[in-house]
Amino acid sequence: MCNRGLSPKSIKSYLYGIKRLIKFINKDLQKVTLKEISAFQYHMNSIEEYSWTTYNITTCAMRFFYRYTCRKKWTIERIPFGRREKFIPVVLSHDEVILMFQSAQYLKFKTMMITAYATGMRINEIRHLKKQDIDRERGVIRVRCGKGSKQREVPLSPILLKYLYHFWRIEGKEMKEYLFFKKRNPSQPIDESWVQKNVRRACLKSGINKKDTMHTFRHTFATHLLENGAKFIQIKKLLGHSCLKTTLKYVHVIQESFIRIKSPLDF
Repeated sequence: MCNRGLSPKSIKSYLYGIKRLIKFINKDLQKVTLKEISAFQYHMNSIEEYSWTTYNITTCAMRFFYRYTCRKKWTIERIPFGRREKFIPVVLSHDEVILMFQSAQYLKFKTMMITAYATGMRINEIRHLKKQDIDRERGVIRVRCGKGSKQREVPLSPILLKYLYHFWRIEGKEMKEYLFFKKRNPSQPIDESWVQKNVRRACLKSGINKKDTMHTFRHTFATHLLENGAKFIQIKKLLGHSCLKTTLKYVHVIQESFIRIKSPLDF
């Protein structure tokens, strides 16, 4: 899996997927038939009622395992993906974003939230930011740990730069490699679990009744840009999406269309 460029997070998810298969099949995986895999997928979908994400990650794991590890001469499409759930991303209003910033308990966490909202970066991309990735001369941030090992650049907001400077002044002496580092081990990036725990804490403190995660700031970044006139193709590039279809999900949450449409009563 490492040789094919999968991220550590993907590898961990694939291994969990194969463990689910082992638990269900309870036999040598080399001797598993497509019929048994189909039964396992039915079990995940109809009996256990796994989420779409868990179901499809497990399917990806099985496809990878039987194609590249076992070298099965199967038509891999016979291990089908599930139909994607239609959902509207959770998005914060501008006032709610400010409330979240004000509710942050730690400077490091507050700076990470501001970075997420200002750039639309994923949590893993922010965790692996290094000081040299901040290009003040060109006004961009280099994203080196993008999904699928893709690199890109995002604009560096002057306001974000001020917050980063403030963070460097306070915690920069301990910094070794990563911008947002573990306090007990400064050579390692901060744990994702620590970040998400602080998101939930800030959510409770601010009184925001939404299922908020760090990824919510990425959704909010895209939605607010669209509401202020940015084009979908621009958002696609900033978010690092491979397919425009992924970006188009934000069409369901932008308020601009509702603001511009008049009621027939007003004609």
